Amino acid sequence: MKQNIVRWVLLVLLTCLYVALKYNGLIMPSNIISIFMGILLFFLPLKEKIYALLFFIPFYLYIYVFSFAFYNVISLLTLFHMIIVGKKFDIRIIMLVAVLFGVDIFWQIYVGHTSFSYTIKWVLTLFLSFTIMKDEEFNFDKKFALFAYCLGTAIISAGTIIQYVGVDINSITRGEIGGALSSCNANTFSFYCLLALVGGVYLILNKNLCKNSIYENKLIKLFILALSSISGVAGAMMLSKAYFLTFIIWLVLLIAFNAKDMRKFGIYFGVTIAMCIFIMAVPKTRELVFKVINRFNEKGSSLSEITTGRTDIFKYYFIALFNHPLNLMFGAGLSSYQWFFNVPIKTIEGMPIITHNLILEMVCSYGIVGMAILLYVYYKIITKYCKSYSNLNDLMLLIIFICFSLSLALYHEDVTNFVILLCMIAAKNAQYVKKEEQIQKASYYIVPKESGVGA
Repeated sequence: MKQNIVRWVLLVLLTCLYVALKYNGLIMPSNIISIFMGILLFFLPLKEKIYALLFFIPFYLYIYVFSFAFYNVISLLTLFHMIIVGKKFDIRIIMLVAVLFGVDIFWQIYVGHTSFSYTIKWVLTLFLSFTIMKDEEFNFDKKFALFAYCLGTAIISAGTIIQYVGVDINSITRGEIGGALSSCNANTFSFYCLLALVGGVYLILNKNLCKNSIYENKLIKLFILALSSISGVAGAMMLSKAYFLTFIIWLVLLIAFNAKDMRKFGIYFGVTIAMCIFIMAVPKTRELVFKVINRFNEKGSSLSEITTGRTDIFKYYFIALFNHPLNLMFGAGLSSYQWFFNVPIKTIEGMPIITHNLILEMVCSYGIVGMAILLYVYYKIITKYCKSYSNLNDLMLLIIFICFSLSLALYHEDVTNFVILLCMIAAKNAQYVKKEEQIQKASYYIVPKESGVGA
């Protein structure tokens, strides 16, 4: 246990050092640091590697070992570790992943736009996610899983906030400062930040979860609150309308889910009001709020303009799907559907734009049949971990994920499935307890009937 603590302290310090070096433009030293981080991860136990996957989610495109994404290093190390320890893989998951991989490769060749390396990374991530979520031998520490994610997100968020100082954030520059280390998709980064905020607050408020653990300590709770707040501020800096709306939904649900308990209701409602007053009282945060509000009508007042063209994107993809009934049933591949359907709306680079909606993305990629299979797999995972729905707060991360995904095509991000994994862990109402009991063999002396005593 002490060895793992030491490794994690070193990992966190190295990550902070990497962010500081990269932020100051020192590329070569930062690459050397990432090599040391990879070596350190190699010696972590399997469960700790999975926690590391959660810790590095927000760094999915920002930490590299030279030109190789660091997150892919962790994924491969985790897979190799599973193979070495003789982990059994579910044949159904293997078949599902093989079919999805085959569909992607076929359509990429068909449309003439190949992205095999991307497809391999995505399928590997999907395979690991489903395997980890389904495997009953992984007895997760739900508290540390959430803490690891909050800590990793806070580190990169702190760098983002530092970049914000003295910068006029607008619709153009918001992507340039996102993620601190390089430009990013502002909506995706804000999504990771919101999950960290929601997860941290959930960890602080859930007394039953933290009972008889270090997370009951008030100083630890304050530290988690600080981490979550840093992530929340960095997410708001992205000026994402989806972040703004989902944040409001979270506050409403947080109050509504605790309405029966008048004490909790009063506390949450009071804290929410106080937080809103604080946000509007501080000039910088008030400026951010008004900038987000202005983004809803900066281009016009029509529904398409308010949603930044998303309703038009949805419309064109729906038309394209119904013009191709076979593809409506079976899809056109995750990495190729936008080239196959070739909707009129293009990106700056001239590529057909992606769906910007998770459900629509699943239909375009794998059709109604593929979407039904994937949703069934997720349903089984959710019902396995959600033994009881008595406490709706346990489902908060999952609900926030669903709300945010209605405006993002999240499968185009390599680590989305590990975000889903985080939601599944957070949804567990109790730590997994193995039902099977070990049968211990015992030897008994035969007691002769005649004597009535043992031999």
